[in-house]
Amino acid sequence: PLSDFLQMLPSMRIRQYSISSSPLWNPEHVTLTLSVVDAPARSGRAEPFLGVASTYLASLLPGDKVQLAVRASSAAFHLPNDPTVPMVMICAGSGLAPMRGFLQERAEQKKAGREVAPSLLFFGCRRPGEDYMYGETDLRAWSELGVVDVRPAFSRETEASERCRYVQE
Repeated sequence: PLSDFLQMLPSMRIRQYSISSSPLWNPEHVTLTLSVVDAPARSGRAEPFLGVASTYLASLLPGDKVQLAVRASSAAFHLPNDPTVPMVMICAGSGLAPMRGFLQERAEQKKAGREVAPSLLFFGCRRPGEDYMYGETDLRAWSELGVVDVRPAFSRETEASERCRYVQE
């Protein structure tokens, strides 16, 4: 019976997102950075495959409410307490989320007159005009502020990233 079949299916996994903002920027507001999966269905169906959680979050309107749980991050994955300690960060796509929060924190500290060590960010994505999240906004501003040196790796347009295709290169 269909009910038995449905009971045999694995339950959906909880989707976790990293907060991509700093409380120094706004202690009453958080941001999430996500990519919406909109790809050809592997099943061969004509309708595209849409990610469940990211598509839902992207469809929300200002003022909409969602149920969520906030958990502390791993004790080993956080900003150094001393802002004069340099950071090297490596990420791809929406994996930028926690790094963006770290850099936003450092930018706010620098704007407040604190000494802040420069950070190095290796950021992988496909194309500058397609998925270079925050590349022309926050990352550019924080680079100009002297908070971060961004080294993009564009896998589909290597000429735009000094022939670097992937962050591991």
